[in-house]
Amino acid sequence: MNKSSTVTNRVKSLRNQKGMRQSDLAVEVGVTRQTILAIEKGRLNPSILVCLRIAAALETSIDAIFALEAEAENLPAPEHGPSQDDKMTHDMIRDKSAPARRN
Repeated sequence: MNKSSTVTNRVKSLRNQKGMRQSDLAVEVGVTRQTILAIEKGRLNPSILVCLRIAAALETSIDAIFALEAEAENLPAPEHGPSQDDKMTHDMIRDKSAPARRN
């Protein structure tokens, strides 16, 4: 892996396809609108938790949104949709009353 790789994302295009404003996505994800702007512009790489919340809000998988620059051409189409595991994770993130899992 190239250590100088840049993370690219499709947050803005997927958000626009859903007809969402930055502020709408920010509320669903639990961050500020400025954070969404910084992510969309590539100035901020979000934590895995924020990535999961963005994917849940956009009803897709993380790998349909984020990729290393060199892999950007191979991102799945936005219609890809979440897998069954992704759906379970999204449900857990959205259901804040769900008990924490322990190993």
